[in-house]
Amino acid sequence: MSLLSFNRLRTEAQLEMLMHVGVLLVECKRGNRTMRLFFLHRYYVEVIASSETGKVIRISAFEDIKRIEPYLHEIDLSSLI
Repeated sequence: MSLLSFNRLRTEAQLEMLMHVGVLLVECKRGNRTMRLFFLHRYYVEVIASSETGKVIRISAFEDIKRIEPYLHEIDLSSLI
């Protein structure tokens, strides 16, 4: 599925696609928000949700690798060593 096609899906369909096909790269909490970064096909998807309610606040799909920089220090690479 292309980035454009993913962005055209309803939120529920996007989440279902991520749960079945996406690869969770990292999950982190900042304040009252939980942020998850997925890799899906050839692009990344950021899901921001309320830590208190679990309600999705925003889903953002992108190809620009610079946008994953805030997550890099959160990724556990110890299993790769």
